[in-house]
Amino acid sequence: MSRIAFISDIHANIDALEEVLKDIDAQGVNEIFCLGDIVGYGAAPAECLELVKTHCSVTLLGNHDQMVIERGPIIGLPRVADPLIYARKQLSQAQIKWLKKLPLVVERESLMLVHASLHEPENFHYITADDDARLHFEHQKSPFTFIGHTHSPLIAIQDESGVTLETPGVGAFKLDPGLRYIINVGSVGQPRDNYPRACYGILDTERLTFAWKRVPYDIKRAQDRIKEAGLPMQNALRLASGY
Repeated sequence: MSRIAFISDIHANIDALEEVLKDIDAQGVNEIFCLGDIVGYGAAPAECLELVKTHCSVTLLGNHDQMVIERGPIIGLPRVADPLIYARKQLSQAQIKWLKKLPLVVERESLMLVHASLHEPENFHYITADDDARLHFEHQKSPFTFIGHTHSPLIAIQDESGVTLETPGVGAFKLDPGLRYIINVGSVGQPRDNYPRACYGILDTERLTFAWKRVPYDIKRAQDRIKEAGLPMQNALRLASGY
């Protein structure tokens, strides 16, 4: 596998996704895995879906993707519900059919992939605390799981003494093959760690390192798209703050 790029939580932000894909192209990456939530919040769900189909060898189902393909009304706060209703109108029947085929969990050699947690993956639990990670680790069959969902980079490490959670720093994080890890790759289209640049990660399977990458993009253009689509202003404003 050598070098794998992980993207997640694109949330219909085509401006961020295009810049991330350009950056990935310059990194000598062998494959791109998408961990879900292509749609929601932003104004370009169909365009983002097509790019993911073209560039990603593995794509998972996220909770926003799930809500779009479910039958019946979408109920919730406007910032969540309105973009999903919008996505249903924008996506073609072929795109909806493609979303319906996406898996919740994928296993690839020593890697497990899930949008949220391996504990009841269909319920999309957040991993933000030690107890969340412990429940997940009960179902982890390999050394590494890669996730998204919270929109914030995070790494959970399990050793003989228990579980610890760390916020990643600058540079590549060295992985110990004797431990087990949950690695949150962050969000391409809507970061929530107070850093507005698009986020993705690269795993080097030979050096056993994982590095988070931050990519600048035209935030104003992404905001303008949301305004022009008539979607909630909060979804546009939060892009500039990264929260």
